[in-house]
Amino acid sequence: MMLSRLVVVFAAALSAVAFPTGSVWASNQGVLPPLTWAPPEGYENYVPYTIPSKGGTINLPCSQTDYLIKAPQMITQPVMVRGGRNVVWIGGHIRIDRPDGCQAKTAPIARRGLMIADAPDGSSVHREVHIEGLLIDGDDLAEGINTRCIMAQVTIQNVHVALVRIRGCDDRDGTNGYRISHPDIIQTWGSQRGLRIDGLTGASNYQGVFLKEDLRD
Repeated sequence: MMLSRLVVVFAAALSAVAFPTGSVWASNQGVLPPLTWAPPEGYENYVPYTIPSKGGTINLPCSQTDYLIKAPQMITQPVMVRGGRNVVWIGGHIRIDRPDGCQAKTAPIARRGLMIADAPDGSSVHREVHIEGLLIDGDDLAEGINTRCIMAQVTIQNVHVALVRIRGCDDRDGTNGYRISHPDIIQTWGSQRGLRIDGLTGASNYQGVFLKEDLRD
């Protein structure tokens, strides 16, 4: 493991900033000061992709196509955004709740907010993934954001991850039918070409920010 290869830039990470409900790039509205990093130039003209309210794995089919993610409705299940070239997502709400009366010992992966991943066929090229103004919450949220995208420079700005939590000792330890759950606001599962964070807020009853490099390009 070569931790020196994981380049992380924190601008105002985990600071106590107010979370806006939509895009925060339009700083002239007086919500927040200008962000540190703008989305890629021309992102407004990227191919639009609307995530369904039930989330799921979003396979962006071409590594040479840029995508603008839209989420007009609250998303109620985990989201994996996989593939594409440059990908921009500004504004949205992912909420992971435990269904009423549910006693299932749900795996942490099914209680995650967002995973950012490269294309599974290895076709991803060097690219940008820009996440901004996203709210991730819910009463059964076990993971905020995970990355597994060694070809991408990932930017996370003004994102709020409400309390990520373990259900109890069995959930934490992987006993009595549970799989091990160690909740994180953000965890780099498989690394990325670069990671830039500004205005990330969140809370956890276990871990907070867990950065390591598992994969190398």
